[in-house]
Amino acid sequence: MDINFIKEYMKGRLGELSSLDGTVIVGISLGVLLLGPVVKWLAWAGLVYGAYRILKADS
Repeated sequence: MDINFIKEYMKGRLGELSSLDGTVIVGISLGVLLLGPVVKWLAWAGLVYGAYRILKADS
């Protein structure tokens, strides 16, 4: 993959609300994974859902 392709893809995705939602969900989920083993399963679910929201295009 070309690095410029990746940069342009990320720039395009950051302008969409679903990508911003996904970024916040992934960030919070990573924090919980590092700080709270009690909610580990919920954090993994949040991480997967956040990644899904980043990759899914707005319709």
